[in-house]
Amino acid sequence: MAELQDQYKALEEDDEFEDFPVDNWDDEQTISKDQQNQLWNEDWDDDDNHDDFSQKLKYVTNKNLANPWY
Repeated sequence: MAELQDQYKALEEDDEFEDFPVDNWDDEQTISKDQQNQLWNEDWDDDDNHDDFSQKLKYVTNKNLANPWY
């Protein structure tokens, strides 16, 4: 029972978190809401499904589905 209490005590000691000071950024050091919307380019999500890798992956996947190894 004492061993279990020691384990709980060790876990409770880890529950304390370090407080970090709040950063006070000047306006010129931050970006505006308009700039935040421009951080991601729309074409970054586009996947080219016709590239060589995608075509090989599709071929191997379909081949394995047609002839499973088990």
